[in-house]
Amino acid sequence: MHKKIFLLLLFAFYFSFSQEKQVAILFTATFENSNLELNKNYTQNQISIHTLKYYISNISFMKDGEIIYNIPNSFYLIDYSSPSSLKRLINLPENLVYNSIQLMIGIDEKTNDNGIGEGDLDPVKDMYWTWNTGYINFKLEGKSEKSPSKDKSFQFHLGGFLAPNIANKTVIFRVSPNSNQHTIHLNLQKLINEIDFKTTPTIMSPSKKSVELIQLITKNMEYVPQN
Repeated sequence: MHKKIFLLLLFAFYFSFSQEKQVAILFTATFENSNLELNKNYTQNQISIHTLKYYISNISFMKDGEIIYNIPNSFYLIDYSSPSSLKRLINLPENLVYNSIQLMIGIDEKTNDNGIGEGDLDPVKDMYWTWNTGYINFKLEGKSEKSPSKDKSFQFHLGGFLAPNIANKTVIFRVSPNSNQHTIHLNLQKLINEIDFKTTPTIMSPSKKSVELIQLITKNMEYVPQN
């Protein structure tokens, strides 16, 4: 009798967590108070953005500061030239209750150590250097009148997975409970205003400056509650 009750309870527990719900994580960016447009000449700031791409990885859902659910193999390339990449659908247990989302901007050391991957980690995505420098975690390219280069271009390819130049960062966003859609926003204008193009128009390898810029990037990311 007790065995039957135990099996029924076990089945009920399994069934309750085997049901899934789907939530969407949206990634947005703005410049001059409107949605970012690649290759647009922003005359007010004398700048144009040609490329904005970055990795999101190691997604976890949390409740009151504790991780309660990890998303396995969660490596996503957010590419603003590909609108479909800006919305990521995540399957969660139906009864999961959470109030924060944790994720990494960039790719972790273990994944870099494993070498080139597939899908969004495929080198064809143009976000991989070499085996000893690994993935480019964040790529920003364009032109600015503040750049000292002859063609006014700037290039920031930020990466590095070995100390002291580890250019990834884990961030936690407090989110709206029970929402089926979450938006993570990058204020690109505010970020760019904190970059000194005159002294650093180009970063193309792991460096202390890469680490500093990743810190700035995450500082200018925020969670946007649904209206």
